[in-house]
Amino acid sequence: MGDTNWTNTSGDGKASTNTNWTANAPDNTTRPVFSAGNSNDDCDWDITATVSGMNVDNTYTGEISLSAAMTLDSSPDYIQLGGSLSTFTTNNLAVDINSGYYCNVAGILNWGDSTVDITGAFNGSATYNIGAADINVSSDCRFGNSTINITGDATIDAGQSGGGTWNMNGASPTITITRPYNQTIQIDDPGTSTWIWRSTSNDDDTWNLGSGSFYNFTTDFSAAPSIRVATFPGGPAGPLDFSTKIDGNLTISGGTVEATSYTKLLLHCDGEDGGTTFMDDSGRLHTVTDTGEVHTDTTIKKFGTASAQFDGTGDYLTIASNGDFELLEEDFTIDMWINFGTIANMGICDIKGYADGLSFRLREPGGDGKIGCYLAGEGNRHIWTWTPLVDTWYHLALVRYGATLKCYVDGTALTATEGGDPTGQSIAQGALQIGQWLTGSGEQDFEGYIDEFRVTKGIARWTAIISPQRRVHMPLYHL
Repeated sequence: MGDTNWTNTSGDGKASTNTNWTANAPDNTTRPVFSAGNSNDDCDWDITATVSGMNVDNTYTGEISLSAAMTLDSSPDYIQLGGSLSTFTTNNLAVDINSGYYCNVAGILNWGDSTVDITGAFNGSATYNIGAADINVSSDCRFGNSTINITGDATIDAGQSGGGTWNMNGASPTITITRPYNQTIQIDDPGTSTWIWRSTSNDDDTWNLGSGSFYNFTTDFSAAPSIRVATFPGGPAGPLDFSTKIDGNLTISGGTVEATSYTKLLLHCDGEDGGTTFMDDSGRLHTVTDTGEVHTDTTIKKFGTASAQFDGTGDYLTIASNGDFELLEEDFTIDMWINFGTIANMGICDIKGYADGLSFRLREPGGDGKIGCYLAGEGNRHIWTWTPLVDTWYHLALVRYGATLKCYVDGTALTATEGGDPTGQSIAQGALQIGQWLTGSGEQDFEGYIDEFRVTKGIARWTAIISPQRRVHMPLYHL
């Protein structure tokens, strides 16, 4: 096998013209080479026969534009499909590449609506412009620092894949990979793409995500049915939180996905009327103990099939002490939908107890029209003005964000009458109790209904006016 260099001596720009090459037009015994040392002229690729690979080096600034389908066979060697300064345009024609090693790319790849089949691995950073293309890579697909601009309903099916900034531009592509490759995937998507993890091995995997979001994330373990663990480290902000990074539908077909999440407790409070079993749907699998007569009520609810009803006399839910509730000095969010049966001096929820935990309650002693929170005792209390109505659903959120502690009702921060910088006010690990103050006296137990109760550790979900929405139900894993 030998090389033949692109020269465009005839000036017609056609790859099939023998005089445009130093050793005739390439065929199945010669490799075409593009470099500035011979010619930077554009090339009209009109060769229909199989060619022995390709090499485009980083000096070539021209465009290789297909006017015929391209078939490259360089097994067992690698193929250099593009250089850092080159452009490769398929004009919506088929590209069939057989490389026993890597198909390396760089520069600009205009793939449009083409069918691109790559046997072997794919590697390199480039700018991809993809429409409704059908792209298949039989092995690794390493996008590195690529920018992938998708404007059509493309399908991409590859092996172990990772890297790249994916701009979906409102298109609805379907991207299927067997495993994540250890390169950060940044997904910029308005909510239209579908990502499928179709594993072919029983290994555990780590997905390195940037600050973007997966949409319609599906796992298919039919080819590797053993229990699977996936870790999502997230971007610069830290661990992935499914409720902010994976939107739309999460579907799991076989196996189990465990993910690092900021959500440490999530009670949908669904079930049949009069039920006394409350499930933690955060994926943390906390056991919820029902004391008294707390039960699910299907008549008065905010979302789903039911809410939790408390009668105000010895009713409460308890979750045993766990590191998930050791909030210390970090950001956190406790939010819920709440409906009061009476307006009284009553506990809403409590972690560990008044002395060194968190105690969140309605109507502070000493006056009506208030809601308060103690962080580690009497000296660190925060009071806000609020007089709720009975038989009314409110979205209630307690949020610590850096040096501020705020209480939101239906997305609007309440006016603070007492309390300042919560920095240094640590909430020690302890049991979480909903509906009753753990160690206090003189307060009525909560009377009313609670739905969608959530504890978030590590982030403040809201720092400005919010628009509270339902945490959507998803099979096996809930946000």
